[in-house]
Amino acid sequence: MDCLVKDPMERFQSAAEIRRKLRIISEVTGAIETQLASRKKLMFVNLHNSARTLLSFRRWRWSTIAIISLMSVILILLSIQQIFKREEIDLSKYKFTPIATDAEPEGNAVWSPDGKSIAYLKEVDGYFQIFIRNLENPLPVQITSLEGNHATRPFWSPDGNQIFFITDTCLYSIGLVGGKPKKIIGSLDAATISPNSKYLLIGVTKR
Repeated sequence: MDCLVKDPMERFQSAAEIRRKLRIISEVTGAIETQLASRKKLMFVNLHNSARTLLSFRRWRWSTIAIISLMSVILILLSIQQIFKREEIDLSKYKFTPIATDAEPEGNAVWSPDGKSIAYLKEVDGYFQIFIRNLENPLPVQITSLEGNHATRPFWSPDGNQIFFITDTCLYSIGLVGGKPKKIIGSLDAATISPNSKYLLIGVTKR
């Protein structure tokens, strides 16, 4: 372009001047190429290091996830093992007291609130009656004498002073010394009383 300038005074005046400018251009171009090559090399090194760092991070992440997953599975298995593990019971520290010692059928035993007595059903003359036995007294006490009906589903009052039971779809209560049962409510199949004695829950089967 310098050689084709329209004004002759602005053109190169000699071949030496052209050679000198070409040399300058060549030196500048070489320096630029060298600088670009250095920058490319540095960029490649940085990219390589970043890739290695990212790969290491990914490997570490997946390794961490695998370790955490394995530990979680182990903890779950240990928890399940503890839940279903059968512990051996040392029977030597327990006192065994026979309750069902009669020839007649006995069942439906329920503990008193203080844990000192048991109410249960025992067949007498073909009908189940309620008996109470104190753990310190080997002789049971019969507290019901129903005729023509079975006593069923006995349970204690929260204060431990009465026994509730169901007979002929009616709920009755009776004192611990026996006597005439008191009718509470009829037309039911099951019942229970709240610990504070304020609520009576009954169950009725649809007929």
